[in-house]
Amino acid sequence: MTLTGAAIQIPAAKLRCISPLNVVEQKDKCRMILDLRKVNDAIIVPKFKYEGLNRVADLARQGDWMFSIDLKSGYHHVDIHPSCWTFLGFEFDGRTYAFRSLPFGLATAPFVFTQLIKQLARRWREQGVRVIPYVDDILFLCSTQAHAQATCQRIVIDLKAAGLVLNSKKSKLIPTQHLRFLGVELDTQAGRQPPISNGQPVT
Repeated sequence: MTLTGAAIQIPAAKLRCISPLNVVEQKDKCRMILDLRKVNDAIIVPKFKYEGLNRVADLARQGDWMFSIDLKSGYHHVDIHPSCWTFLGFEFDGRTYAFRSLPFGLATAPFVFTQLIKQLARRWREQGVRVIPYVDDILFLCSTQAHAQATCQRIVIDLKAAGLVLNSKKSKLIPTQHLRFLGVELDTQAGRQPPISNGQPVT
């Protein structure tokens, strides 16, 4: 586990709130989650809707070519205003720190990050790209393999320009007609029915 870039060391006396820091083990990594229940109680979270598998049946066409992008530490690429750092304090290895980027555990984090990705998705859609973003997982659908390859190259450039980092191990950058997205197998050669196999999405 590393705090590089995501947090900054701050004396405890300058922190208005010091919250417990939990580490949750996932399949291939550990994720730091700040227990911000006290802070969240004072926050009004805007209502919003995720996109996801429900959009596949609307956008996917038989014979489509797909690729997907997973963003690495997506939240940690969103800066927090310095005036708010003092509410995001925690103790680690005998020292006190504060998150200076969007932490897991902040009630508004999903909304903020989703709005950021929506801006990129809107731009791509204006360019004719069919895209389904779900937090840091993004699915793209193209009518031909060549179009998918060219679109993928352009999307990668756009994401890097936005300061976002791709998770190369989880991203599927080679266009395919069979792809796993949010825990569900998608197959655009399966016929005219919605190209989703049996299974429950992993969110």
